[in-house]
Amino acid sequence: MTKIIYINSGSCNGCDIELLVAFTLYLKDLKFEIEHEVKEDKIEILILTGPITRQMYYKISKMFKKVKYIDKIIAIGSCACGGGIWYDTYATIGGIDNLLGKLKQDGIEIKVNEIIYTPGCPAKPDQIAKAIEQAIKQ
Repeated sequence: MTKIIYINSGSCNGCDIELLVAFTLYLKDLKFEIEHEVKEDKIEILILTGPITRQMYYKISKMFKKVKYIDKIIAIGSCACGGGIWYDTYATIGGIDNLLGKLKQDGIEIKVNEIIYTPGCPAKPDQIAKAIEQAIKQ
């Protein structure tokens, strides 16, 4: 069974609601399990919503200190993909690419196999479902 870690890193909850719709309507036949904490040094699938706020960066970096490898990251929504309208504000560090760059800069090295970008504000449930199916089936 595929294990998914889900992080809301500062979203408005629009993408989170669409993610729930995707799970309920489109993904009910897939076998996966949502975990709320990192238990190993490998993450199969990481789902990220929202721009990474500076406050959440500290929590995420603490969590990722023990992670060495992430197979797939699914960035859901414009904010997770590139920061959205918050891409250059003082309170955020931007999207997934900026997160990985800042982690590396801070000495937290994580190998990522693939990033699946699912843009939109909010991202549409069918697009989210396709991204999750792609991540699980590969």
